[in-house]
Amino acid sequence: MIRQVMEGAGLTLWPILSFIIFLTSCGLMLLWLYRPGSTPIYGRMARMALENDDAKHAGEGEEG
Repeated sequence: MIRQVMEGAGLTLWPILSFIIFLTSCGLMLLWLYRPGSTPIYGRMARMALENDDAKHAGEGEEG
C-alpha cells in the first residue's frame, strides 16, 4: 500500500536517495574512524577520562 501511494505521488526517488546518502555517510565515518595513524589519538582521548586533574582544579571553590 505504501509503495502504491509513493509511486502514485512520484516519490520513489527520495527513499533511494536518502538510503544512498545514509550509506555513504556511514561508510565515510567508518573510514575516518579506522584511518591509519589514528590509534595514538584515540588512546590519548581514552586516557583523558582517567587522568588525575586535581592540580588543574586545586584552587577551584576558594573564591570569596
